[in-house]
Amino acid sequence: MHDLPGYCRRDLSAWTAPSGGGELPSPDSGLSLKEELAALERRRITQALEASGQVVSRAAERLGLRRTTLIEKMRKYGIAAA
Repeated sequence: MHDLPGYCRRDLSAWTAPSGGGELPSPDSGLSLKEELAALERRRITQALEASGQVVSRAAERLGLRRTTLIEKMRKYGIAAA
């Protein structure tokens, strides 16, 4: 890692552990990648809604999504804006 350019040498610890802390589950734990990604997507959508005062268009902007795409994902995961 020391031979990488400066812009590549940053703290990568955020990529090695989930935001809740702890270790990533092993593939043998029974949690599928699809389920893990869905849980992450639900969590990020909820966080974006909270950070944007439950305004869907602002949350979509934070997530880099179109408003209609975010609405579809919210419907898929049963997430309602307060």
